[in-house]
Amino acid sequence: NHAMPSVENVSNLEALWNRFRRIEAGMLNVRNVQELSGFESQAMRLIQEIETAERRYESLERNPTERELLAQYVELRKQFLESHQSFLQAAREKDYEQPEGDLLLGDVVTNLYSGTAEANFAALVESLAKIGSLSLEDAQVARQQVAQSYQIATVWVLMGMGLSVLAALLVDILIIHAVPAPACHA
Repeated sequence: NHAMPSVENVSNLEALWNRFRRIEAGMLNVRNVQELSGFESQAMRLIQEIETAERRYESLERNPTERELLAQYVELRKQFLESHQSFLQAAREKDYEQPEGDLLLGDVVTNLYSGTAEANFAALVESLAKIGSLSLEDAQVARQQVAQSYQIATVWVLMGMGLSVLAALLVDILIIHAVPAPACHA
């Protein structure tokens, strides 16, 4: 059954995407393009980890509902990464020598982070939560099936042991009755 590995893979994906979002948050506080480049390289390494986790998840057998949720996730992932590219582009073009943007409206980078990118990220994480819930339900069903199989196996083993005891008693009785009879005739 693919349920247990699915739960693990989805949890890993959620954790990786949350790390990715924290890297983006770190980009808000950079003081120059060189610092931004460091965060970009971290983000690229993390995207590779995410892609590896996605391949692991996709390699498992999927039912139609899971395939539908996975397709939604892939679309939301694409949207989020597009908003991330806009965020990165704005961060690269930002003039770090100028004071921060409007105190009420913030700068373009912050607005992208807390606006479009935040909405896309929330949708992405929500899609992973749906996949995770479905995988968890499947895992619970699989666990119940295993528990039921264990109970059935236990009953069969106990029945086998009981039959073995009965067979041993029957053989014992037959031996007890068989030995004295020839002795009486001797």
